[in-house]
Amino acid sequence: MREWRKTHRPSPEQQYRGRARAYLNVYVRRGKVVRRPCLVCGAEQAEGHHHNGYADPLDVTWLCKAHHREAHRST
Repeated sequence: MREWRKTHRPSPEQQYRGRARAYLNVYVRRGKVVRRPCLVCGAEQAEGHHHNGYADPLDVTWLCKAHHREAHRST
């Protein structure tokens, strides 16, 4: 991955999104943000969906993988 990154730099938008995801993950690991079940179906394995375009990295909706993909397809 390190070698590949040398020739394939992420765009500014990709860097912005990556920082927002990393910020959220740090807060989850520290216990300051609690991972919740999926808002739609209640599945325990949920991912954070940044519905506001990553402007507030901690403002997420917890969705399972299937509903997260569905949310991205609808927008």
